[in-house]
Parts: sequence; C-alpha cells; structure tokens
Amino acid sequence: MFNIRLKQIECAMRDGQLDEAFRLIQDDPKLGRCRKGQKLTARLAQAMTRRGGEHLSAERLSHALNDCNKADKLGGNRNEIADLRKAICKAMEAKQYTHQQRAQMLATAQEQIDKGWLTVGVNLLDTVEHPDADRIKQQAEAERKKIEAAVEKVQQALKRDDLTGAIELLLYAGPGRNQHAPLTALCCQVKDKAAEQIADQLNQGWIDVASHLLHKADALDCDNVGLNKYRDALKHCRRAANDLYAGHCRQAAQSLAKLRLLLPHAKWISEAHSQAQKAAEAMDILHTGPLGLLEPAVSDEEGCRDPEDELVFERKTEPMPVFQNKTDNDALPSRFVMQIDGVGAFLTIRDSQVTIGPISSSQRPTLALMAAAHLPTATIERHDEDYILRSGQPIHIGERQISEKLLTDGDKIALSMRCRMRFHKPNAASATATLQLSSARLPRPDINHVILMDREILVGPGIGSHIRTGDLSETITFYLKNDRLYCRTEEPMIIDEKSCSTETPIPLDTAVQIGKLHLVLARRCD
Repeated sequence: MFNIRLKQIECAMRDGQLDEAFRLIQDDPKLGRCRKGQKLTARLAQAMTRRGGEHLSAERLSHALNDCNKADKLGGNRNEIADLRKAICKAMEAKQYTHQQRAQMLATAQEQIDKGWLTVGVNLLDTVEHPDADRIKQQAEAERKKIEAAVEKVQQALKRDDLTGAIELLLYAGPGRNQHAPLTALCCQVKDKAAEQIADQLNQGWIDVASHLLHKADALDCDNVGLNKYRDALKHCRRAANDLYAGHCRQAAQSLAKLRLLLPHAKWISEAHSQAQKAAEAMDILHTGPLGLLEPAVSDEEGCRDPEDELVFERKTEPMPVFQNKTDNDALPSRFVMQIDGVGAFLTIRDSQVTIGPISSSQRPTLALMAAAHLPTATIERHDEDYILRSGQPIHIGERQISEKLLTDGDKIALSMRCRMRFHKPNAASATATLQLSSARLPRPDINHVILMDREILVGPGIGSHIRTGDLSETITFYLKNDRLYCRTEEPMIIDEKSCSTETPIPLDTAVQIGKLHLVLARRCD
C-alpha cells in the first residue's frame, strides 16, 4: 500500500499535477519517514517553487503565493523559497501602490470634472487604464455637450427676454459654466440684465418681485457690482419693514433715508419716508399724552379681563410667527423618515449604534431587511467621526471577508450575494453617514437610502451633501437642538401653509416647504 502511494505521487508529478501530489503527501505523514518519500517531497518543493516563479512572472500573484506556501510546507525555509516569497511580497506591494495611485488619480479627475474643469480631468486619465476611467471620460464628454448646448439655449432665452429661463439654463449647465468662456460671458450678461430689471422693479415699488429675481441671480457665481448695490437696498427695505412691523417708526424713517440714497429715482421712498416721520411724531405725541401715564404691562393679579383685551404697547420684533401644533412638544424620535417630493424617502436613524440584519431575526435589528433568516447580523458603531462595522460571522466588505472593519467612504457591505449596500461619508466636516441599499430591501419599498445622523443633515446640489437635489441652488442644513430638528437656510420656510422663521422647529407629519423643496418628517417608518 505504501509503494502504491509513492507511485501515485510520482505519476502526479510526472503529469504536472503538483497540487494532487501535494495533497497525497499531506494525507500520508509516513512518507516523510522513508528516504524515497523524502526525495519525492524535496522534488515536489522544487517543482512548486519553479511554478510559483512562473506565476510571479505572469503577475498571477495569488497563485504564486499559494505555491510558495506549499513549497515552504514541503521543503522548509530554503533560500530559493525565501527569495520567491520576498519577490512575491515586493510585487504585491508594488501592485497595491499602483492601485492606490490609480484610485487617487480617478478621484482627483472626478473632483476636477465635478468642479467644471473638464479638460484637466480628462487629461489626468490619459495614462489610466480602468473601466472607471472610461466612465469618467464619458461623463466629462456629456458635460461638455451639455455646456455647448446651454450656450445656444441661453442666447435664445435672452433674445425673447426670458431672464428667468436663462438663469435656470445656466444653473443646469453646472459648475462647468465658470470654466467655459462663452457661458461665463453669457452669465455676466444675464446678471447685467437682471440688475437692470431689479432697478426698475425697486423704483416702481415691486420689492417682492425684485427680491425673488435677486435670489435667482445670486445662484450664479460670477460677481456683479450692480447686484451688490441692490442687495444692500433690499436689506434696508427689509429693515424698514421690520421696524414698521414692530412699531419703531423713527428707526424705519432712518432706514428709508439711507434707502433714498441708493435708489434716488424711486418716488415711493420719499413718500414712505415722510409718512414714517409723521407716524414717529404721532407716536411721540401719544406717548407724552394721557396714555403715556399708564404702566406698560398689566399685572396678572389685576386680571379680570380676557388677556386678548389687554393693552399692548410694544409689538414683537420677530416678523415670523413660531409654528405651534399638537405635537410641538414631542421630541424627535430616534427613527423617522424624511420624505422629499421628487427626491425620495430617506430612513433617518439617530442612534450611534445600528444593527443590520434580517427582519425575521430573534431580536429585531435597528435596520430590518427583507432577507433570509439565516443571514448574519452586523453592527455599525459611530465613535466621534469614525464608523466601525462588526459582525459575529464573517461578511464581505468589498472583495474581502472580515468580521470587523473601520468603514471608509464607498465601502461595499454584503450580508449575502442578494443583500448588498454601500457606505458613504460624503462630507468630511460632518460625522453623518449614509447607506445606499442596492440589492438589500426594506419593508417599505420606496426607501432605498438610510441616513446615519449625527448632528446635521446637508441637503443640496453639491457632492458633499447627504441628500442631493437639483431643486436647491445652495445647501441647506437640518440640525438637532434640544432634541428637535431645525433648518438653517436663507430660503423662505412655510409650515402647514404658514410662513415661519428658522427658529421654528420642524414638526412631525406636517407639510413643510423650504424654497422649492417640499418635505414631510414622517413618524412611521414601516
């Protein structure tokens, strides 16, 4: 029986079946005790070393390393095996360095194209051979065609005096308009025309129309001296309106006097200034009259009247009301859905530790997926600005099978071949991250994005936003304060058809409009 095993090993080596010969030697430890078995083992180690060198020359590094490990088991730490291992490790380091350089080049090219530097981005990819390089080049070519088409369309819009349409076309062209000479010239031309229209509107007293047009023109990046002047004029208009709303007629008159210097051809300003002065004089007379002898507030102990009938001597200086509803005192739940019209539904989770697994698990995970019950459950923990993934059973992160990893932007997480998602951390200044569900599914089919919220959520057109939408020209910020969600924005905010200030917390299950953005914070997530 022993001789038969030796014959099998010799035949396998003669036929080039080195792996089969290795298996036969490993299965029978007695072979190493006889001289003939030792010779066969040494010959096989040499053959494995030679084949590993061939794999290395052909850049099949994993196969080369496998043969080197087998040769090491057979022949020990011999010089030729050690040299082969050193060469393989050096080749692997060089390959990894090449991959890192290529990834960095791809990221830099993508960044340049996103900023509008199309030619620079494409030139960076001239020496890169990768499918992603071809995709980025195609994206740059599509952006170039979009910009070239925008030139003609903007010119047509200007010919028919469609200033709003021209601005929207320039915004649609994206950041590339600032690096394209014809579009840059058209951008300046559009801003000049906008300044002329805003001047006419302000002179005629159409302050709201002028403010709306100025807001659209400000979305364009190129500067304009005329617009800066009218931006200051609108600030004085708002200040005067707020002073009048608060009953401060003298301060309103002062703001109108400054406004008259900026808009000397607006007749309505002189009339408003005169009326504000008269109102201030009338208020002075009232305050020095019999009514001025009364106390400015009524004590609660005297209150035998309805509070609505009490005298109010000074109006609130806040022009926007604070929205109140029956759920105004409710704290923001740890899980809610941000539903944005035309963009999508985003499951938002505030917990610093999130479990991900099948919905049918014995302990229901935070992020319950429609997946087979036998799949492992993973945990994502947020520590400061880092996210660490842990799993009791190994899962795939990219092409590697691991049980713990510090997540980085773009990591692909797979609980199985049919349950995949991608981790994103789009903004380095924010600890909030997102999970984009690719083949993984939630009980609600309309949700395929999950936001792992830390302190804020950025919504806007830029690549650094957690939620990207073209409905906004600038990024707005949703942030937590006293366990409620607030919005920081220059856009007008309307809650339940009522204008509100940014100091108003956003209520749950209520329609909210911020500029062109329409959203609802839904309490129910299933």
